[in-house]
Amino acid sequence: MVHSPHSSFTLGVAVFVKTPGRSPLKTRLAKTVGIDAAHEFYVRACKAIAQTLRIAEEESQGAIKAIWAVAEDDADHQWGEFPIFHQGPGNLGDKLHHVYGSLLKQFNSVALIGADAPQISASDLILTKNHLHSGHDFVAGPASDGGFYLFAGQKPIARHIWLNTPYSQADTLEKLLTEVSKVSKVRKTGSVATLHRYTDVDTYEDLPALLREIKSNRNTGREQLDLIKFCSDLIAKK
Repeated sequence: MVHSPHSSFTLGVAVFVKTPGRSPLKTRLAKTVGIDAAHEFYVRACKAIAQTLRIAEEESQGAIKAIWAVAEDDADHQWGEFPIFHQGPGNLGDKLHHVYGSLLKQFNSVALIGADAPQISASDLILTKNHLHSGHDFVAGPASDGGFYLFAGQKPIARHIWLNTPYSQADTLEKLLTEVSKVSKVRKTGSVATLHRYTDVDTYEDLPALLREIKSNRNTGREQLDLIKFCSDLIAKK
């Protein structure tokens, strides 16, 4: 078990990422703004999330640890600053199970996030850790499309639960929480805390909501401010 010198309760935050130039990125967004602009959005979003993670690590005094969960097995040199953990083979359910289950052996709790919600704040991550530390078994960050931008827990989740969840659906998070609640140990002692709702950016139409949500954060970092300008310019060009 990995422990911080400042806290006996640790939260590993795994950011699911694909490597620019190696895998298709933001294909639905690219249909409207073009491939180059969609790729630049993704890179800027990852930079914004990295800055948020740095702040969360510092403000939590080391209790929060960031990890890049990278899709490709041979792209480690393109990701720096945080430790790298490979997502592994299979579909999304397989990858979520592999990363969550493996990291839960290293940390007291694990949070899974993506690069589609760069408005996530350090306060959101610290609140997630505090919910888990105070006794909640799971924490969910609901996305406006019915999925989730964050899912965290401190209890094991069986592989079949990850595999049986229908992803990219309007009821994705609802189905995942329903499956989780069927686990006997969780049903007896567990609880789920919910964060506020954010917009996952999949299409051009999601950009205005992203801008509103970033601007509503009280501690907006430089990389998020740069992302605001980039997205504002994209919208102005249409």
